[in-house]
Amino acid sequence: KSLLGAPRSVENMLVGGVAGDVLGKLVLWSGDAEGFDSFTLDLLHVLASSLSQRLVDHNRERVHLSQFFSGPVIDQLLEEPEYESRYLSPRDEPVAILFADINGFTRLCEQVLESPAAIGGFVDRWSAAVVRCVWAHGGVFDKMVGDCVIGLFGPPFFRSTVQERVEAAVRTARNIQRLTEEMSADREVARMAEELSLPGLGVAIGVNVAPTYCGLFGPNRAYTGFSSGMNQAARLQSLGGFRETLVMDSVREALAGTQDPALQAIRYGELREQAVKNVARPLRYYRAQL
Repeated sequence: KSLLGAPRSVENMLVGGVAGDVLGKLVLWSGDAEGFDSFTLDLLHVLASSLSQRLVDHNRERVHLSQFFSGPVIDQLLEEPEYESRYLSPRDEPVAILFADINGFTRLCEQVLESPAAIGGFVDRWSAAVVRCVWAHGGVFDKMVGDCVIGLFGPPFFRSTVQERVEAAVRTARNIQRLTEEMSADREVARMAEELSLPGLGVAIGVNVAPTYCGLFGPNRAYTGFSSGMNQAARLQSLGGFRETLVMDSVREALAGTQDPALQAIRYGELREQAVKNVARPLRYYRAQL
């Protein structure tokens, strides 16, 4: 008020924090020496109430969307008033799919971590880093199944080409392998690896690309995808060994035209075929040295 030089003013708090801090405030001033009349004050009260409710709704939307999308993606979504129907309603599109799972997690839980709190804390730390990696490459965090993190590339805008989606997924796989290996330098992780006679912490990753029906589903409106390609990616990941990244033959085909030198430098093992449970055809895949 001092800055505006307006002694005749009225304030309305819009949003208050849990600790009593004011998170939003509306300040209006009158050019009339007598200030606001009663009708205007009532009108301002209605305006403040409407703005306050909109802020609450906006923050609720952000909290919900932050379960799946990075901050910049949420900003883009909320710029569109009809973002849910335009971008998040289910649609069938080619999607790059990534499954990443800690090697030997069951042994780690049973023989080293033991307590539920220690297991939860360890998984929380690792998965938070992995999700940040997925977001950094434009991916969507689908969900966690146990200690397995699932990422989707393409949603929610589907503005990229199929090749670009696959490139983002493979770059993410490479970074997840690196950050997981780097965690081995942590004193606690090194101790756990030593007890299990492992050279460090490892992760097995499976990458696939397939038509997938993506959108908001279920009573909690979770963003996820459904397709046989999701099941294939899960089975593919389960075949991975210590610090291995396995890619379906469709992924290698999609990368054939890449202009990224790092992706061009990927070395592939021999083409393998493996029959797996609940998948009609054998998986055709390569071991990729990222």
